[in-house]
Amino acid sequence: MRKMLNPTWQTYDPAHMALGDYLVAIGDENGYRMCRTIPLAHDLVKSIQNGEPVAASYLAKIARYLSVQYERTITPDDIVNVNVLTPGQPLPDPTYTPPEAEFAVDSLAGG
Repeated sequence: MRKMLNPTWQTYDPAHMALGDYLVAIGDENGYRMCRTIPLAHDLVKSIQNGEPVAASYLAKIARYLSVQYERTITPDDIVNVNVLTPGQPLPDPTYTPPEAEFAVDSLAGG
């Protein structure tokens, strides 16, 4: 039986791999080797694992590192479940509900 992990870190889906999926496959479960090679602060890996937003430039560096390790092109878009913070964009409001979602909930309730 598989241990259930944070879906931000591992998906167990080869078609939609999270950062943890990529790292486990190359024997770097915690990302220590990646952080030493790029170099990045290991706190960044923990932030990704916890679902915290990270800068797009860091994700690009991680994708380049993974491309070398896997000997194929891996883009930032290939790494799923990462909250990317784009410069100049405000942080997402966790309490925001799109109007379409409110409509869908109202229609299900018969309203």
